[in-house]
Amino acid sequence: MNVFFNLLAKVVNVYSFLCFLRIILSWIPNLMYTSFGKFLCSITDPFLNIFRKLPLQIAMIDFSPMIAFFVLSILSSGLNSIAATGRFYVAGFIAQILMLFWQLTSSILNFLIIFIIIRIIFLLINKNKIYYNSPWTNIDAFLSRISTPFTKIFTRNKYVSLMKNLLIFLFELIIISIAGFYLLKFVCSLILAIIPF
Repeated sequence: MNVFFNLLAKVVNVYSFLCFLRIILSWIPNLMYTSFGKFLCSITDPFLNIFRKLPLQIAMIDFSPMIAFFVLSILSSGLNSIAATGRFYVAGFIAQILMLFWQLTSSILNFLIIFIIIRIIFLLINKNKIYYNSPWTNIDAFLSRISTPFTKIFTRNKYVSLMKNLLIFLFELIIISIAGFYLLKFVCSLILAIIPF
């Protein structure tokens, strides 16, 4: 029985790798039309398309594959756990889901932090000038849209410059990232202590 679950976990891992290849191929359109590309699309697109329906396209970046990998990781972790122990541990599974969810959230937070730091550097280089009709116009609109609800906490609905808005948002994201990590550790240890199996 353990061998069966171990084999299933390996199949899920191989399928995750195929989904990853499919995403890489989407960046190289010529390879999509090869026989291998068409075969790969035929076996991965039905699964990936489930997540593409979710509103996860932000600033021309599609985050839906991250959710797809999150689901596959949960499935693989659960199967590996059963293969290793011979039984299903609810507490361990819940803790794994929370850790994988935090890894996903943390990846998005880190992406935003790096993105905001890059934008702040460009603002400093250009001496805080905002150029309209530049490639940054849409990016600034996107950043303002997601940062304003968070920065209102400190600005009390007053207008602030883009630089100040980004600095406040960056500070908040770093705090959320650090606090989230320690909160997750606490919650996971609590779950493992409360749920006996």
